[in-house]
Amino acid sequence: PGPAASPRTDVLIVGGGLAGLSLAVALGRAGIDVTVAERASLDATVEPGFDGRVTAIAHASWKLLEAVGAWRHMQAHAQPILD
Repeated sequence: PGPAASPRTDVLIVGGGLAGLSLAVALGRAGIDVTVAERASLDATVEPGFDGRVTAIAHASWKLLEAVGAWRHMQAHAQPILD
């Protein structure tokens, strides 16, 4: 047997943070085959002690998240930065 078959993808995104995942969703909806590589395991990122940090989202970023359908899942956790 030869070497293991390599997965095929049109775009490889390194990093599954807010920007990487938003881009992956947008490209995927456009019919582009996308693979996201993230160092942290999914189990680690959903643990209560995980330091996911806070992200300030500008208007253009909010519109992107809304356009790809992600905002509806985040909206309940969003709040304005007042200080």
